[in-house]
Amino acid sequence: MENKYKVCFTCMCWDLEENFLYLGDELGYVYIANIYMGKEYTTEKKLCEGKIKKINIFQTGNKQFVLLCFTERGMYSF
Repeated sequence: MENKYKVCFTCMCWDLEENFLYLGDELGYVYIANIYMGKEYTTEKKLCEGKIKKINIFQTGNKQFVLLCFTERGMYSF
């Protein structure tokens, strides 16, 4: 997968339930990709300033998931 901002991806996480690939980069963007459907099904969101160090998926209940993003300044959850 190519990063349009020309920076390195710093972390990734695979969601087995939904078959999504989550990627974080040096600029604070998170990408959610369905690699089976193609590039047009990839979304991106700017979460913070600076590098995302780690992404994790946490299951909270029946089919409910929380995306945790760890940065140099703290943690974000969605």
